[in-house]
Amino acid sequence: YPGARLLAVEPSDENVGFLRKNTATCANVSILVGGVWPESGFLRITNPDDEPWAYRCELVKEQTPKSFRAYTIGELIAMFDNNYCDLLKMDVEGAEHEIFARNCDWLEQVGMIAVEAHTPAAVDCILAACTRHGFQHRVIGDKQVFIRPEKDRAG
Repeated sequence: YPGARLLAVEPSDENVGFLRKNTATCANVSILVGGVWPESGFLRITNPDDEPWAYRCELVKEQTPKSFRAYTIGELIAMFDNNYCDLLKMDVEGAEHEIFARNCDWLEQVGMIAVEAHTPAAVDCILAACTRHGFQHRVIGDKQVFIRPEKDRAG
């Protein structure tokens, strides 16, 4: 897919360094330092002594030297010209329940979702939100996959 545009959102400086190194020759990849959350604001890593791939975040009231920007999925999708996301791949280390439990209007702008759910309650929450928005559900490996029927795709 040479015309694809990819956006990676990552809060860890170490992981951002790896991303930049691994995608240095890919002009279609943008890296945004930050985190995904159901509301805009600022986040902080709650377990900074863990491995960078396992970081978890929480919302903070104001920006601090250790906080970073929280983006909603709607804000991220709006960064693209057509205001639509064909494939949303999400591994947000437990924040998926928060993201799918509240304002999910952004689901209308997504064609397919592959999400790693970290708890059974998160699976139930994601399934309920995606079903309400017309997605069909499959499990592929460790990912919950939601596909909007072709006839219902906006993009």
